Amino acid sequence: MKKLLTILAVLLMAASVFAGGKQEAAAGGEVSMWTAYPETGKAYEELAQEYMEANPAVDVKVTVYAARALEDKCNTSIPSGVGPDVLEQDIPSIKLLVENGHFAKPPERIWDFYQTSIRDQFKLWETEEEFWGLPSHVGMAHVFWNKEWFSEVGLSRAPETIDEMVQYARKLVKYDANGEVEKSGISLRLSGGGFGVAEKWWIVALAPYGGSPQIETAPGKYMAGFDTEAARRSLKLYIDLLYKHRVDSYAVDHDSPAFAKGVTAMFQREGTVVPFMEENAPDLDYGIAPMWGAEWRGSIVGLETLEVTSMSKNPELAWDFVLFLSEPDSVRRKFMVSGRLPVRGDIDYGPVYAEKPKYEQLNVFPEDYGVYTYFQNSAFMEIWAKAGNWLTDAYTRKELLDNPEGIRKTCADFNKQANDILREAGQYAER
Repeated sequence: MKKLLTILAVLLMAASVFAGGKQEAAAGGEVSMWTAYPETGKAYEELAQEYMEANPAVDVKVTVYAARALEDKCNTSIPSGVGPDVLEQDIPSIKLLVENGHFAKPPERIWDFYQTSIRDQFKLWETEEEFWGLPSHVGMAHVFWNKEWFSEVGLSRAPETIDEMVQYARKLVKYDANGEVEKSGISLRLSGGGFGVAEKWWIVALAPYGGSPQIETAPGKYMAGFDTEAARRSLKLYIDLLYKHRVDSYAVDHDSPAFAKGVTAMFQREGTVVPFMEENAPDLDYGIAPMWGAEWRGSIVGLETLEVTSMSKNPELAWDFVLFLSEPDSVRRKFMVSGRLPVRGDIDYGPVYAEKPKYEQLNVFPEDYGVYTYFQNSAFMEIWAKAGNWLTDAYTRKELLDNPEGIRKTCADFNKQANDILREAGQYAER
């Protein structure tokens, strides 16, 4: 799903309950919440304490899991009737659970809040029937680049195209006395959780080249998008960066820790890098820029939502707590702590920017910058996890260098596997 992302000045709206005004004291009861990511979990724990202080008859317990652990916990516990009142999770990850009736339909007041307060580019649901949770924050892709390192090689800005990214990385990479990569020109996601490997490939190459992991062929029907020119170019790009241009290596550190230690010149990540750098490399001079493009330019939107399970004994109280987490003060505080982009478009974020100017850079994009997000069909998440494993293996295959037939075959083989998953789920149709 793609929408144009237009950067508008933040609109200020009159405060109301639905627009985030202070709520009346809630009735008594217990509310449990499951969430992922320690940076947002810390904010939720603090906000839950404040909610309980304002509502002495309410007991809120927030449990923070690692991202993949939360997915596993949901898939094993919720079908057995063991789960939280409030869950923060993206809809694609729980699509089967939603289809099997494990989540409560949001009341009309939540739908009204969604319509009036959420930024248009983050609204994925056109009708109330499609709506299962209130958006809480998004993960958007950015380029983080070391300004001093760039300046040393005569560069003054982040790359804006894939071709520039390759050129820049070749200028920036540093080799040791044996000719091995000592400091990478760009840090790629080469291993780790399969989901993350696939996501970064989509962001760094597949989307800019105009590709997509799935192609919708009819309402609710898809075919895989891995055996396409864009997918082949994307895999070739990674192989070239590793084995032809040699701008990254398995032998060096990667991701945020590498950037903080000054052993990579640039990498792609979400806004959580900002608080990480404040803690781990407060003196490093770096910039934040939108993602580069090729045939197309934009960013993924990983939309987290707050849902209430159908097993909740206090659904009205649970939704009340969801709205509390969506109040202006709550939203600004979570943004400040986590760096994860807020979804409300009717809040003044000036106080956040005044204290942390880097956060304003997270909200600056070129005109007509696009957005895309995860597919909502249940088969997609299985395909995506397997795509990460496929790519993790493919990146190690140096024999794919200057081997278009090998690239074509590995893409075609995985495309068939993805289409088989769609067929098994009853979600496949050719154009």
